[in-house]
Amino acid sequence: MNETLRIAAFDIGTNKIVGAVSEKTEDSFSIIAIEEENTRSGSVYKGKINNVSDVAFQIVSIIRKLNNKINAKINSAYISISNEKGYHTEEWDKLVKELGSRGVKVYTLDRLDCMADALMSNAEKEIGCLLIDFGAGCTSFILRNNNSADKRGIIPLGGNNITKDLTFLNLKTQEAEKLKIKLGTTKPEKLIRPNARIILEKSDNLNEAKFTTPLILSQMIEDRVKDICLRFLDPLKKQDEFSKPGRSIILVGGGAYLRDLPEWISDQTGLSVKIEDKFNLVEAPDDVNIYNARFASIISLLHNGTEDCRVKDETLKKKKDKKSSGKFIEKILRKSMNTIFGDEQYN
Repeated sequence: MNETLRIAAFDIGTNKIVGAVSEKTEDSFSIIAIEEENTRSGSVYKGKINNVSDVAFQIVSIIRKLNNKINAKINSAYISISNEKGYHTEEWDKLVKELGSRGVKVYTLDRLDCMADALMSNAEKEIGCLLIDFGAGCTSFILRNNNSADKRGIIPLGGNNITKDLTFLNLKTQEAEKLKIKLGTTKPEKLIRPNARIILEKSDNLNEAKFTTPLILSQMIEDRVKDICLRFLDPLKKQDEFSKPGRSIILVGGGAYLRDLPEWISDQTGLSVKIEDKFNLVEAPDDVNIYNARFASIISLLHNGTEDCRVKDETLKKKKDKKSSGKFIEKILRKSMNTIFGDEQYN
């Protein structure tokens, strides 16, 4: 029988904590509920949990929301975090213990392996494919070659560092983030009006107004992207990892949408680069825009998970209720048959 599993997963990020539940069988995979909250300020930094209680509270809060959406109680989940030390930290152990005390059993899977398994085709794994996860606090990568994880690493820098750089233009963090997305590019040479004025602080005297330009903005963005990406692209290039024909790069994470980033990485490596945000057209609720590269990690966890998240007793009760209901209907039908056909026997 084609059993339906419900898998719950959480991805702990510097900026957001995302929780989701999927239903999967041997032939299908769909997201049935997803929730996210902005990570409490300072509770997670560059993949490191600084405040265990805050993170646990938010996960439990998201679980309650998911419970209501799926009309069932979640008692276990796969949880991932981008961290240089993986799950081998004191803070992680405390989080697992605290969630356990709240009735949630934690399962772990290697985050990078999950993404490689779920997002790379068999051909890409065999020929050689580099997956780059450009997150807010960290940037991680995994190189699959001959269907094995050849090289991997985590750089404790990400999109937030770019935003922070731009605040030195006397911008607030939210303003810097908006400008980064709207006007910035990783390839300043492509700007149409590089010297156009971007007013930062108005003044009655136009000459005294504080401003910057798309060129300055984009040069700052490119400088930080170089600082992050060349830390692992240059060593891989020196090891001749980009010369084999057919190799490619997959880009995921919120930072993947920096304007012209795929082209910039392609220039550095000579390989084709694609943003992975289609996920083979995974089914999802209409109110959820699941086709976004920042959901790559959690979708990969759900895809690789094998432990049903529902309370066992509840699952058994549902099966029992279904069975009891069947017997009840059978009893009514038998009674009806006796009423209609008397005591006659029919084979």
